Amino acid sequence: MAKRALRVTAVGVAAQLGGTERVLLDFAARAFEYDIALRVLTPRDGPLVAILNEIGVPAEVVPASGAMLAGSQRAGRLWSAPGALAGLAAWARRLGRHPVVRGAGALYSVGFKPHLALAMLRRHPVVWHLHEYPPATTGAVWRLLGRHGPDAMIDALMYLKAARAVGVRVALEVSRSGIGAHAWVFFT
Repeated sequence: MAKRALRVTAVGVAAQLGGTERVLLDFAARAFEYDIALRVLTPRDGPLVAILNEIGVPAEVVPASGAMLAGSQRAGRLWSAPGALAGLAAWARRLGRHPVVRGAGALYSVGFKPHLALAMLRRHPVVWHLHEYPPATTGAVWRLLGRHGPDAMIDALMYLKAARAVGVRVALEVSRSGIGAHAWVFFT
């Protein structure tokens, strides 16, 4: 019997081509080699969506409100948080109704806002790729969200489990703080 591909939906915060999006592109270009059927959703359009579709990875926009997109973590911009949170909740509901999310075996959040939106759904295992560092003004909130005792390692362990299920060798490195981890995958 043929092995069924693991359906993974990645949800990004941007569709530009920054560092995180380039990592997602690298993963997307090789996912099929490991029986991963990847789909990508973003809150707005940009070059990432076009490139993914060109290489055969379905990508589309699930629009987010301007308030969510404008919500900032930079100093002096905390006034935008209430509107951004309301926009985030609305975007989470739209994501939850999307067939690509509903049919996923696992969700891969690429950033802080997508992770919060997917966590609101409480449906699937969520693998969190946070390629950002907490700013001084909201860093305490980030640290609070990252400290859930044994649950803090769930993201890395779910990633490890999903990778092993499809035959991908992964090494897990626990951070010095003990509240985070890196999963290392080497493609040859």
